[in-house]
Amino acid sequence: MELTILPRSCPPVHSIRLHRVKLVVRRGYDVRRVVSAMFEWERTFGERWLRLMLTKDQRISLLSHYDFPTGLTYEMAKQNRVGITLAPERVDFRERGYFAQKPSSRIVNTRFREEGILLPFGLRRDPFIHPNPTIFRTIDSWPLKDHADPLDGWPIYEPQNISGFVGANDVHGKLYTYLEKILVKFHESLSPHKITFKLFNSNIEEPRGHIWEYRFDRVEVFNISDLAYTGPANTMKDPHTIIEKWPTRLKKQPKAEGAREKFKTLLASSFSGCEKYVERKLNPDH
Repeated sequence: MELTILPRSCPPVHSIRLHRVKLVVRRGYDVRRVVSAMFEWERTFGERWLRLMLTKDQRISLLSHYDFPTGLTYEMAKQNRVGITLAPERVDFRERGYFAQKPSSRIVNTRFREEGILLPFGLRRDPFIHPNPTIFRTIDSWPLKDHADPLDGWPIYEPQNISGFVGANDVHGKLYTYLEKILVKFHESLSPHKITFKLFNSNIEEPRGHIWEYRFDRVEVFNISDLAYTGPANTMKDPHTIIEKWPTRLKKQPKAEGAREKFKTLLASSFSGCEKYVERKLNPDH
Protein backbone atom coordinates (compact mmCIF):
# COMPACT_ATOMS: atom_id res chain seq x y z
CA MET A 1 0.00 0.00 0.00
CA GLU A 2 1.41 3.37 -0.97
CA LEU A 3 1.29 6.10 1.69
CA THR A 4 3.03 9.32 0.76
CA ILE A 5 2.36 11.72 3.62
CA LEU A 6 2.60 11.36 7.40
CA PRO A 7 0.12 13.23 9.67
CA ARG A 8 1.12 15.92 12.15
CA SER A 9 0.30 13.64 15.06
CA CYS A 10 2.82 10.97 13.98
CA PRO A 11 5.48 10.23 16.66
CA PRO A 12 9.09 10.96 15.70
CA VAL A 13 10.35 8.13 13.55
CA HIS A 14 13.63 8.08 15.49
CA SER A 15 11.72 7.03 18.64
CA ILE A 16 11.93 3.41 17.43
CA ARG A 17 15.36 1.82 17.67
CA LEU A 18 16.67 -1.70 17.37
CA HIS A 19 18.67 -2.07 20.54
CA ARG A 20 19.92 -5.63 20.95
CA VAL A 21 22.33 -7.45 18.67
CA LYS A 22 23.56 -11.02 18.41
CA LEU A 23 26.06 -12.24 15.85
CA VAL A 24 24.75 -15.31 14.02
CA VAL A 25 27.68 -17.42 12.82
CA ARG A 26 28.46 -21.09 12.41
CA ARG A 27 31.44 -23.03 13.73
CA GLY A 28 34.38 -22.62 11.41
CA TYR A 29 33.05 -19.34 10.04
CA ASP A 30 35.70 -17.12 8.46
CA VAL A 31 35.90 -14.10 10.79
CA ARG A 32 37.26 -12.00 7.94
CA ARG A 33 33.75 -12.08 6.50
CA VAL A 34 32.22 -10.54 9.63
CA VAL A 35 31.29 -7.38 7.75
CA SER A 36 28.83 -9.38 5.63
CA ALA A 37 27.73 -11.64 8.49
CA MET A 38 24.07 -11.73 9.50
CA PHE A 39 23.27 -9.96 12.77
CA GLU A 40 20.06 -10.43 14.72
CA TRP A 41 18.54 -7.07 15.67
CA GLU A 42 15.82 -7.43 18.26
CA ARG A 43 12.97 -5.23 19.47
CA THR A 44 10.70 -6.19 22.39
CA PHE A 45 7.01 -5.25 22.77
CA GLY A 46 5.83 -6.84 26.02
CA GLU A 47 5.51 -10.58 25.33
CA ARG A 48 6.19 -10.11 21.64
CA TRP A 49 9.41 -9.81 19.69
CA LEU A 50 10.46 -8.43 16.34
CA ARG A 51 13.78 -9.76 15.05
CA LEU A 52 15.54 -8.62 11.89
CA MET A 53 18.35 -10.58 10.25
CA LEU A 54 20.60 -7.88 8.78
CA THR A 55 24.23 -7.22 8.04
CA LYS A 56 25.81 -4.22 9.71
CA ASP A 57 25.66 -2.21 6.50
CA GLN A 58 22.00 -3.12 5.99
CA ARG A 59 21.13 -1.92 9.50
CA ILE A 60 22.80 1.42 8.87
CA SER A 61 20.95 1.69 5.56
CA LEU A 62 17.63 0.81 7.24
CA LEU A 63 17.97 3.55 9.85
CA SER A 64 18.93 6.07 7.17
CA HIS A 65 15.51 5.54 5.58
CA TYR A 66 13.99 7.49 8.46
CA ASP A 67 16.09 10.59 7.82
CA PHE A 68 14.41 13.41 5.92
CA PRO A 69 16.45 14.59 2.92
CA THR A 70 18.00 17.94 3.71
CA GLY A 71 15.98 20.79 2.21
CA LEU A 72 12.92 18.71 1.30
CA THR A 73 9.63 20.55 1.86
CA TYR A 74 6.02 19.46 1.49
CA GLU A 75 5.57 21.48 -1.70
CA MET A 76 8.77 20.07 -3.22
CA ALA A 77 7.69 16.52 -2.39
CA LYS A 78 4.24 17.11 -3.88
CA GLN A 79 5.69 18.53 -7.10
CA ASN A 80 8.11 15.61 -7.40
CA ARG A 81 5.25 13.15 -7.10
CA VAL A 82 2.75 14.94 -9.35
CA GLY A 83 5.48 15.39 -11.96
CA ILE A 84 5.39 11.60 -12.36
CA THR A 85 1.80 10.62 -11.57
CA LEU A 86 0.27 13.41 -13.68
CA ALA A 87 2.99 13.84 -16.30
CA PRO A 88 1.52 15.57 -19.41
CA GLU A 89 3.25 13.12 -21.74
CA ARG A 90 1.42 10.22 -20.05
CA VAL A 91 -2.11 11.55 -20.43
CA ASP A 92 -2.98 8.98 -23.12
CA PHE A 93 -1.77 6.14 -20.88
CA ARG A 94 -3.89 7.41 -17.98
CA GLU A 95 -7.03 7.78 -20.06
CA ARG A 96 -6.64 4.27 -21.48
CA GLY A 97 -6.68 3.02 -17.89
CA TYR A 98 -9.68 5.19 -16.99
CA PHE A 99 -11.59 3.80 -19.98
CA ALA A 100 -12.16 0.46 -18.19
CA GLN A 101 -13.18 2.08 -14.89
CA LYS A 102 -16.47 3.39 -13.57
CA PRO A 103 -16.84 7.20 -13.66
CA SER A 104 -16.68 7.33 -9.85
CA SER A 105 -13.48 5.26 -9.84
CA ARG A 106 -11.89 7.67 -12.31
CA ILE A 107 -12.51 10.54 -9.89
CA VAL A 108 -11.07 8.57 -6.95
CA ASN A 109 -7.97 7.53 -8.92
CA THR A 110 -7.36 11.05 -10.21
CA ARG A 111 -7.49 12.40 -6.67
CA PHE A 112 -5.03 9.76 -5.50
CA ARG A 113 -2.66 10.72 -8.31
CA GLU A 114 -2.92 14.33 -7.13
CA GLU A 115 -2.51 13.70 -3.39
CA GLY A 116 -1.12 10.21 -2.82
CA ILE A 117 -3.12 9.63 0.37
CA LEU A 118 -5.25 6.55 0.99
CA LEU A 119 -8.34 7.88 2.78
CA PRO A 120 -12.11 7.91 2.27
CA PHE A 121 -12.96 10.54 -0.30
CA GLY A 122 -14.70 12.94 2.09
CA LEU A 123 -12.05 13.06 4.83
CA ARG A 124 -9.77 16.07 5.24
CA ARG A 125 -6.24 15.88 3.83
CA ASP A 126 -4.75 19.01 5.39
CA PRO A 127 -3.30 17.23 8.49
CA PHE A 128 -0.99 15.25 6.18
CA ILE A 129 1.88 17.65 5.55
CA HIS A 130 5.08 15.67 6.27
CA PRO A 131 6.74 13.81 3.36
CA ASN A 132 7.31 10.14 4.05
CA PRO A 133 11.12 9.68 4.26
CA THR A 134 10.88 5.97 3.40
CA ILE A 135 9.63 7.00 -0.06
CA PHE A 136 11.28 10.38 -0.61
CA ARG A 137 14.96 9.43 -0.45
CA THR A 138 16.16 12.54 -2.31
CA ILE A 139 14.78 16.04 -2.77
CA ASP A 140 14.23 15.75 -6.52
CA SER A 141 12.75 12.36 -7.34
CA TRP A 142 9.72 10.08 -7.01
CA PRO A 143 10.70 6.38 -7.05
CA LEU A 144 7.35 4.69 -7.78
CA LYS A 145 5.60 4.05 -11.07
CA ASP A 146 3.05 6.61 -12.19
CA HIS A 147 0.25 4.02 -12.19
CA ALA A 148 0.96 2.60 -8.71
CA ASP A 149 -2.43 1.96 -7.07
CA PRO A 150 -3.12 0.76 -3.49
CA LEU A 151 -5.74 -1.64 -4.88
CA ASP A 152 -3.16 -3.62 -6.83
CA GLY A 153 -1.78 -5.59 -3.89
CA TRP A 154 -5.08 -6.73 -2.38
CA PRO A 155 -7.99 -9.02 -3.27
CA ILE A 156 -10.17 -7.66 -6.05
CA TYR A 157 -13.65 -8.24 -4.65
CA GLU A 158 -13.44 -8.39 -0.84
CA PRO A 159 -12.67 -4.67 -0.30
CA GLN A 160 -15.51 -3.64 -2.61
CA ASN A 161 -17.96 -5.86 -0.72
CA ILE A 162 -17.07 -4.33 2.65
CA SER A 163 -20.11 -3.56 4.78
CA GLY A 164 -20.81 -0.53 6.95
CA PHE A 165 -19.27 2.02 4.58
CA VAL A 166 -21.50 4.79 3.23
CA GLY A 167 -19.49 5.69 0.12
CA ALA A 168 -20.74 2.94 -2.15
CA ASN A 169 -18.64 4.13 -5.12
CA ASP A 170 -15.51 5.16 -3.18
CA VAL A 171 -13.18 2.28 -4.09
CA HIS A 172 -10.23 3.68 -2.12
CA GLY A 173 -12.45 4.49 0.84
CA LYS A 174 -13.65 0.90 0.89
CA LEU A 175 -10.06 -0.34 0.71
CA TYR A 176 -9.17 1.95 3.63
CA THR A 177 -11.99 0.48 5.72
CA TYR A 178 -11.09 -3.07 4.65
CA LEU A 179 -7.44 -2.61 5.66
CA GLU A 180 -8.39 -0.90 8.92
CA LYS A 181 -10.53 -3.89 9.90
CA ILE A 182 -7.77 -6.33 8.95
CA LEU A 183 -5.15 -4.45 10.97
CA VAL A 184 -7.40 -4.13 14.02
CA LYS A 185 -8.30 -7.82 13.87
CA PHE A 186 -4.63 -8.75 13.47
CA HIS A 187 -3.60 -6.55 16.39
CA GLU A 188 -6.30 -8.01 18.62
CA SER A 189 -5.30 -11.56 17.70
CA LEU A 190 -1.71 -10.86 18.83
CA SER A 191 -2.66 -9.66 22.31
CA PRO A 192 -3.23 -13.04 24.03
CA HIS A 193 -0.23 -14.74 22.40
CA LYS A 194 3.52 -14.71 22.71
CA ILE A 195 4.70 -14.18 19.15
CA THR A 196 8.04 -13.61 17.45
CA PHE A 197 8.47 -12.13 13.97
CA LYS A 198 11.76 -12.88 12.28
CA LEU A 199 12.60 -11.06 9.06
CA PHE A 200 15.49 -11.88 6.71
CA ASN A 201 16.93 -9.35 4.29
CA SER A 202 19.27 -11.42 2.17
CA ASN A 203 19.62 -13.37 -1.04
CA ILE A 204 17.24 -16.33 -1.12
CA GLU A 205 20.20 -18.73 -1.12
CA GLU A 206 21.84 -17.25 1.99
CA PRO A 207 19.38 -17.80 4.90
CA ARG A 208 19.08 -21.56 4.45
CA GLY A 209 21.56 -22.22 7.24
CA HIS A 210 19.44 -20.11 9.59
CA ILE A 211 15.88 -21.17 8.78
CA TRP A 212 15.86 -24.98 8.90
CA GLU A 213 15.15 -24.86 12.63
CA TYR A 214 11.82 -23.17 11.90
CA ARG A 215 8.55 -24.38 10.43
CA PHE A 216 6.67 -22.27 7.90
CA ASP A 217 2.95 -22.48 7.20
CA ARG A 218 3.32 -20.35 4.10
CA VAL A 219 6.21 -18.93 2.09
CA GLU A 220 5.67 -16.03 -0.32
CA VAL A 221 8.17 -16.26 -3.19
CA PHE A 222 6.78 -13.66 -5.62
CA ASN A 223 8.67 -14.04 -8.94
CA ILE A 224 11.96 -15.53 -7.72
CA SER A 225 10.87 -18.89 -9.11
CA ASP A 226 11.09 -17.51 -12.65
CA LEU A 227 13.80 -19.00 -14.83
CA ALA A 228 15.55 -15.63 -14.86
CA TYR A 229 16.07 -15.91 -11.08
CA THR A 230 16.33 -19.11 -9.03
CA GLY A 231 14.08 -21.20 -11.27
CA PRO A 232 11.20 -23.50 -10.28
CA ALA A 233 11.73 -25.92 -7.42
CA ASN A 234 12.68 -29.52 -8.22
CA THR A 235 9.74 -30.87 -6.23
CA MET A 236 6.20 -29.55 -6.16
CA LYS A 237 3.29 -30.25 -3.88
CA ASP A 238 0.19 -31.36 -5.74
CA PRO A 239 -2.65 -30.78 -5.20
CA HIS A 240 -2.59 -27.37 -3.58
CA THR A 241 -3.90 -27.24 -0.03
CA ILE A 242 -3.38 -23.71 1.31
CA ILE A 243 -4.56 -21.22 -1.30
CA GLU A 244 -6.83 -21.11 -4.30
CA LYS A 245 -5.08 -21.92 -7.58
CA TRP A 246 -6.86 -19.28 -9.66
CA PRO A 247 -7.67 -16.43 -7.24
CA THR A 248 -8.74 -13.86 -9.83
CA ARG A 249 -10.56 -16.09 -12.33
CA LEU A 250 -14.23 -15.28 -12.94
CA LYS A 251 -16.41 -17.96 -11.36
CA LYS A 252 -19.92 -16.91 -12.37
CA GLN A 253 -21.48 -17.90 -15.68
CA PRO A 254 -22.04 -14.98 -18.10
CA LYS A 255 -25.80 -14.71 -17.45
CA ALA A 256 -25.66 -15.40 -13.71
CA GLU A 257 -26.72 -12.72 -11.23
CA GLY A 258 -23.83 -10.38 -10.45
CA ALA A 259 -21.64 -11.75 -13.26
CA ARG A 260 -21.57 -8.43 -15.11
CA GLU A 261 -20.49 -6.51 -11.97
CA LYS A 262 -17.73 -9.04 -11.26
CA PHE A 263 -16.48 -8.74 -14.84
CA LYS A 264 -16.43 -4.93 -14.70
CA THR A 265 -14.54 -4.97 -11.40
CA LEU A 266 -11.93 -7.35 -12.81
CA LEU A 267 -11.64 -5.36 -16.04
CA ALA A 268 -10.99 -2.15 -14.09
CA SER A 269 -8.33 -3.78 -11.89
CA SER A 270 -4.66 -4.44 -12.66
CA PHE A 271 -5.31 -8.20 -12.89
CA SER A 272 -6.04 -10.23 -16.00
CA GLY A 273 -8.01 -13.07 -14.39
CA CYS A 274 -5.35 -15.58 -15.47
CA GLU A 275 -3.12 -15.27 -12.38
CA LYS A 276 -2.29 -18.61 -10.78
CA TYR A 277 -0.76 -19.50 -7.41
CA VAL A 278 1.67 -22.40 -7.36
CA GLU A 279 2.55 -24.08 -4.09
CA ARG A 280 6.02 -25.59 -3.85
CA LYS A 281 7.76 -27.83 -1.35
CA LEU A 282 11.35 -26.85 -0.60
CA ASN A 283 13.83 -29.68 -1.06
CA PRO A 284 16.66 -29.37 1.54
CA ASP A 285 18.96 -31.43 -0.69
CA HIS A 286 19.09 -28.70 -3.32
